[in-house]
Amino acid sequence: MEKKNPGYDVSSNESVIASGTRIKGKIIESAGVCISGSLEGEIECKGPVRIAREGEVKGSIKAPSVLIEGKLNGNIESADRVEIKAAGRINGNVNTGKIVIDEGSIFHGQVRMSKESQGYIESPHK
Repeated sequence: MEKKNPGYDVSSNESVIASGTRIKGKIIESAGVCISGSLEGEIECKGPVRIAREGEVKGSIKAPSVLIEGKLNGNIESADRVEIKAAGRINGNVNTGKIVIDEGSIFHGQVRMSKESQGYIESPHK
């Protein structure tokens, strides 16, 4: 039985950049997108973004949820959730509500979590 990733549901409307495909430019998508190839540029997506194990992105991602199994050299802006799987590699900053970093993954950068994120405790010294 395959374990489902919270916040990342594959849909039939998902755009796929296949392995071996190289794209330079900006992707603007209303559904989800899965990168198994190579992208140099930006992703703006209203649905979930997934960088598959063989995928590589050099650029920024703005989406409600992001799942990294491959490589990202750039920043992430996510309203809901970012998950970095064991094979995932990020060199960049992450701004999100929730983050999951699996053992074995590599993350070089800073995380900024929004005030609305679960577990946020406001300092009493304001």
